[in-house]
Amino acid sequence: MSLKRIRRKIDCLDLKILSLLEQRFLLSLQTKKYKTEVEDLQREAHIFQRLEKLPFFLLSQELKAGLFLQILNYSRQLQKKSNILIGFQGWWGCFSHQAARRFNAHALAVPCRTFLQVVRKVVSGDFDYGVLPVFNLISGTIKENIKLFRSGGLKIVTTLKIPVHHCLFCLQESSESDLQTVLAHPQAILQCGRFLKKQQWRIKHYYDGSGAVLKILQTGDQRTGIIAAGEAASWGLKMIYENIEDNPQNYTLFFIIEAQKKRQI
Repeated sequence: MSLKRIRRKIDCLDLKILSLLEQRFLLSLQTKKYKTEVEDLQREAHIFQRLEKLPFFLLSQELKAGLFLQILNYSRQLQKKSNILIGFQGWWGCFSHQAARRFNAHALAVPCRTFLQVVRKVVSGDFDYGVLPVFNLISGTIKENIKLFRSGGLKIVTTLKIPVHHCLFCLQESSESDLQTVLAHPQAILQCGRFLKKQQWRIKHYYDGSGAVLKILQTGDQRTGIIAAGEAASWGLKMIYENIEDNPQNYTLFFIIEAQKKRQI
């Protein structure tokens, strides 16, 4: 193994570490909905006792304790802020995230794997609001999300119309000729049908375009491309094609939802 390959593996691991830290902080923020006080000394003592018993032999007790002291301090800082939580399906930078920012730029947008997860967390009170795409100019009504909304316990706060333009990305060290597979959200595949029919790549569904960006950054896969929003360019990827949607006027209509009944702590 060469020095370059070792460093590439380290870079990928660093991304995974940061991604996991981000997920931990998001979960920590959600615990605020279930507590009357931010500080929980009993829980923190349990965390440090557990760390002492974990068999990571290259990590000294001092290093583990120091790392988690910083993590817990930052978690407390986040929880002390009066954060409004708005859930969306996908990963940061996707179109649902853009809708969340348009609705409230100061709210903390929380990524979810599925729309069902967004709805359940809004109804339960874990999230103050949620984002549901319900119609696209090219693919039409998103029936499963209409059904989810009608399942009960929700109301519409407002609707937002977001322009949707898709781009094809790969890693900087890759090129179009290297690509064998393209990852994309099912809606993106529908909306870019004419472009994709001209290509020879294997098209695979992925839960989100921005999530797929994170995946290939973590794995370093040079044979895989991603269809995602243009914001993915800021992550250091190479844009091969832009505006590959079938209709340049493409847009998606989003519901911003909240629970009909707010939970009391």
